[in-house]
Amino acid sequence: NSTMTIDNTTILSNVKNTSNMTLNDAVTIQNITNETNVIINITPNNEEESATIKLTTLNNDGNVYFSGISSLESSISGDGTMTTTDKSTSVDLTKAIIIDNKFIANYGDITFGANTFKSADELKIGGFEVIEDESSEVIGSANVKLMDGLIKDYQINKLTSGEDVKMYIDTALDYSNPSNSTIDNLTVGAGSVGNIIIEDIDGIDPDRLVENVKIELTVINNDQNANVTISLAEDLIDRIGRFYDVPFYQNETTGKYEIYSDSYMGGTGIFLNDENNPTGIILGHINTKKTLHEVTIFNEDAENERIYSFRGDGVVTVQEDIDLSYVSEDVSYTGVGYFTINGKDTTASDSIIELANSKNTTKHSAFDLNKKTTLTINNVKIQN
Repeated sequence: NSTMTIDNTTILSNVKNTSNMTLNDAVTIQNITNETNVIINITPNNEEESATIKLTTLNNDGNVYFSGISSLESSISGDGTMTTTDKSTSVDLTKAIIIDNKFIANYGDITFGANTFKSADELKIGGFEVIEDESSEVIGSANVKLMDGLIKDYQINKLTSGEDVKMYIDTALDYSNPSNSTIDNLTVGAGSVGNIIIEDIDGIDPDRLVENVKIELTVINNDQNANVTISLAEDLIDRIGRFYDVPFYQNETTGKYEIYSDSYMGGTGIFLNDENNPTGIILGHINTKKTLHEVTIFNEDAENERIYSFRGDGVVTVQEDIDLSYVSEDVSYTGVGYFTINGKDTTASDSIIELANSKNTTKHSAFDLNKKTTLTINNVKIQN
């Protein structure tokens, strides 16, 4: 039951620990076998500093506990368990390879490399306490810090994520060719479960997520017998989102508000790729309704002139068959102010406001100028 404490840049070789060992400060040990407990207790003078524990090879059949700020550079094998112990713990495993051991990130921050947990028994993140019957319960939360300016596919043999786990990742976006965009992602093996909150993503320019930009990215690659999902932090959604209620865009030159027949109402920002089992994100514009099918745009009051213009190939009508979405109410009163509707060319038959549905079974009334509206219609055909 003896205890061995190692301090201050100590270099040892061929160490076998059968009792309790505490490593303080920077330590280099070549070939260590642990059968009981190793406590890595690093408390640097500066929060930005860390002490690197270089264990060339660690055969861990016992327990390794992390406290403070440390960086572990090792090849680790055995059937033991490694655990972070408090909220101030920060462990950098970027240069570590863990084989068969289980790593439990109860608290604090954890950083790892693409293959750190590829052959590990399990990575449990989120504050798990092992109970006597070998089950576990969630007791805390942890942060996965993967922002390093590089895009990686992190291979994890088995991942279990508890509550409130936050992850910070990188992305590299090509706004002109969305298919060339990449993002940090986790590839997880059979038995993996849980949910991870995407707290922040580095590399997104919200102002470039304009209309017609849509970038789809996968964050979790699940094995067929795995079920790890993601959610988005509210702060991330708010920081990236550019939402609008009135679908008119103000022309910076003229000050007039403009919208087109092939524009969509909605918003730009970050969204989950699936409502039930989200494993990826969508960046860009989310379509809700095509403006041709949203009659309320005609009813908006505005101090500046509004211009509604037809554009696109072929004949464009209000009853264009898109997802069977038809105008379901009368256009009614037009909004106060100047409203101009322009056809796409000088041929009115190419720009049609169709007031009946596709089967001609329902017809709606057109513009009612009861309000103080100056309505101008150029090269547009209105029919039912």
